Amino acid sequence: MSEIVTFRPDERPDVEVLVDEVWFTGELRQWKQLSDGSWTGQVTWRSSACVNRIDTFPASSIREAG
Repeated sequence: MSEIVTFRPDERPDVEVLVDEVWFTGELRQWKQLSDGSWTGQVTWRSSACVNRIDTFPASSIREAG
């Protein structure tokens, strides 16, 4: 059984996501455990100064900001 942890907008942790070997800042919106036991995170992140994206990443590509 999968588990989902969703964060309210005012409680979203600051994170960094790894995209093409570069870490970008973002906010973690949700953790989801897959049927194989692995986790993914849905993150709002900034690919440039004016572009926000929402994507899902494996847990290994997400780290706490700082």
